[in-house]
Amino acid sequence: MNTTIINKTIQLNDGRILGYTDFGNPESTPIFHFHAWPGSRLETKLIHYLFKEHQESGVRLIGIDRPGIGLSTFKAGRKILDWPNDVSEFADKLGIDRFCVQGISGGGPYAAACAFKIPDRLISCCIISSISPLYFGTEGMNISNRFVFFIAKWFPWLLRLFLWASIGRYSQLLEKVDALIARSLSKLPEPDRALLSKPDIRKIFAEVTCEAFLQGSKGPAYEGRLYSLPWGFKLDEIKFDKIYLYHGELDTNVPFTNAKLMADSIPKCKTKFFKNDSHLSVGFNNYEEIKKSILNNLSS
Repeated sequence: MNTTIINKTIQLNDGRILGYTDFGNPESTPIFHFHAWPGSRLETKLIHYLFKEHQESGVRLIGIDRPGIGLSTFKAGRKILDWPNDVSEFADKLGIDRFCVQGISGGGPYAAACAFKIPDRLISCCIISSISPLYFGTEGMNISNRFVFFIAKWFPWLLRLFLWASIGRYSQLLEKVDALIARSLSKLPEPDRALLSKPDIRKIFAEVTCEAFLQGSKGPAYEGRLYSLPWGFKLDEIKFDKIYLYHGELDTNVPFTNAKLMADSIPKCKTKFFKNDSHLSVGFNNYEEIKKSILNNLSS
């Protein structure tokens, strides 16, 4: 029997709370979803929507809020490489031994961190439209993202104010956030614009964004700062061999050239680039193929 859990929490040994969602068959292979930035555990509602559209079954998808996001407790001083420890403890508390991970956009570095640090716990790792290390440069990146990463690196205190002014202050007004997303459509590549032009899809994106700022802009701003710093490991140190990277060639949030550099840096990475997709559309339009990659290692 399938389950639908939206607002669940687990307490870690240090007293912190992790919020999570749990969709699908609890007896099936678990896929841990690491959300975008700014995003939240509610991104799994988008994939659940896709499952329903295709009448999918037999998948268990678990979305986890990172510290300071949604229902999860803020953790001062945390680093990207701390996340695998939280994930391992989270899995233990759910009684899960091995699992798949998938990270989209800002969740990509966290998926890579798991492949580096806890490969023995992973069945597979999938990196979708991922933020890349900033030492790869920003050529081809849209001006908005360039600005955000510039202030994250040099003026991190300003990032919190910027996120609050642009999104955070509206974050508990779902209709307002939906309207903000609708007004931004003209700036997006066509595949992303087509995706967010669907009212039901855009509403879920708005819910995801609102939840990201449930505790204010402190958590999202802190995480934004982390992307501008070294991740704590080098991509060429990842030895895990069930790792996949998917990216759209029309992506202007994270340029295709950066994604290629990232894929080339991970020794055993299997890669596919989608010619007609951009940042958001890759994961949604091609999730059937992505899911097969994630789950085809069950006998390993």
